[in-house]
Amino acid sequence: MTQTDPTRKQLYNLYFLRHGQSIANENRIFAGQQDVSMTDHGLEQAARSGEAIKGSSIIFDTIISSPLQRAYQTARTVASIIEYPEADILVNPQLMERGMGMFEGELLDTMAGVFEEEKELKGVESLNSLSSRALQIVKTLDSEYTQGENVLLVSHAGFGRMLQTMIAHQSPDKMYDQEPIPNSTLIKLI
Repeated sequence: MTQTDPTRKQLYNLYFLRHGQSIANENRIFAGQQDVSMTDHGLEQAARSGEAIKGSSIIFDTIISSPLQRAYQTARTVASIIEYPEADILVNPQLMERGMGMFEGELLDTMAGVFEEEKELKGVESLNSLSSRALQIVKTLDSEYTQGENVLLVSHAGFGRMLQTMIAHQSPDKMYDQEPIPNSTLIKLI
């Protein structure tokens, strides 16, 4: 598997924001790539994130969002608060959550103890596929952004954990070693 180059000079600052609470989060089910909306609490979380960013010294040059409405709605809410033009939000399908196959719409406990090989047989996106998407995002960002630019990715917990894993130059199966990313929490990746 190809990793990002650990010797590359980091030119831009990369931030990650997980979407606000979704209906699937509230009901403790796998949404995966299903397009579920946020709860009222999730909308409040997104607004609080926007206010926190507005009160910080971070000015985003670019916001890129998953096309799934829970992420895009979060990106739009934050953009509105920080006075970033909604029309300038880039949408990238590579930022979508891990496809959960037959587990989408099922309770989170359904997959407890299921090995990766079994998950793939049930249509779950492989860790290698998810890591390839994460690496492609990093390669694209590396080629498009320059010194001092601030980039915000608005996406999903599973994708965010894999992105952290790839940035740390670890194998895809180390994704589960990453701390879970709470809803509507801004983290600096690089």
